[in-house]
Amino acid sequence: MTWRGVSDNRRCLRPFIAVEADALLPVGSLVIEAEFASQKAAQPLVDMAGQQDWPFRFAMHLHRDGSLMVHHGQGIALTELCAQLPQPDHGATLRVTLSWHAPERLGILTLENLSTNETVQKVFRNPLPWAERDLARLIASPRECGVGDTVQGLAVSDDMAAVGISGGFARGTLVDTQYGPRAIETLEPGDQVQTSEHGQQPVLQVISYEVPAVGSCAPLTLTAPFHGLIRDLTISPNHQVLVEGADAEYLFGSDAVLVSAGYLARGSGNASPPRAATIRYYQVLLEAHVCLSIGGMWGESLFVGDLVDQPARLATSPLAAIPRCDLPRHQSTVGPQLKGYEAIVLVSALFD
Repeated sequence: MTWRGVSDNRRCLRPFIAVEADALLPVGSLVIEAEFASQKAAQPLVDMAGQQDWPFRFAMHLHRDGSLMVHHGQGIALTELCAQLPQPDHGATLRVTLSWHAPERLGILTLENLSTNETVQKVFRNPLPWAERDLARLIASPRECGVGDTVQGLAVSDDMAAVGISGGFARGTLVDTQYGPRAIETLEPGDQVQTSEHGQQPVLQVISYEVPAVGSCAPLTLTAPFHGLIRDLTISPNHQVLVEGADAEYLFGSDAVLVSAGYLARGSGNASPPRAATIRYYQVLLEAHVCLSIGGMWGESLFVGDLVDQPARLATSPLAAIPRCDLPRHQSTVGPQLKGYEAIVLVSALFD
């Protein structure tokens, strides 16, 4: 699969190049990430139209109750879809993935709340293929295509994109193992890694996936010696790390809490690596959800919850190729997960 077009809604990181003026993309995915604005009755994500060969309109709107409405019309053909999440908190990061496989008459709409790991999916029949010129226009000129101000990233792939897993560590991240630090991409099933809760634990799988480097997937580098790091760490902003100490216990009644790395960047010691259109992230799957020892900081392992019991969602995730019998069930996370406003309060206490 190739990400053919990527934009952060301010600039185009990878232009979508149409093969021919009238070419269609029969298989692909459109991914849109936005910040939820709860004060708006209807929050436009995109609303574009055209008349070149046939009447065309595509619109996505989020509503205050967490519902998503999609309208896709080409000529006399029309697809209308709705997906409903539990009402998100104001400022939550939501991701919409609209995938289509016109030859197989299969479409999948996925709506994810990345702030709470909640996901809903809707499978539908007879999706409409996109005209490549419309996708090129959307990526190159999002504002002219009615893309809303809250949208933080748009991307188009030439296959049905995997969904349901987010976050991760960049290539080259050193994970502490029984034989010393190892680059995360070199870990294999059975290798013993140092964990926060249970000492050395065996790796079940190492998962990797390439994603558009926009929105919650735009890489962030936490710099040593801040945050206890002995070396710089490049990580996804929504990947969670363990924060320990008196401030956490005083504010939240626990001596260790999970905080998205992006909030730590609001404190001291961070940098943005050179920007590419995409990045490959890595995750380590263990029998339980724990934190890994990574250069002086504890970063979470992959949390899969009860995904193994949801075969339809599992089939559309980066874990699809792994036999179900080899996947664990995670009943709970290693520690309390702070909401956005809670993380801001903690970071303020840490750096004041």
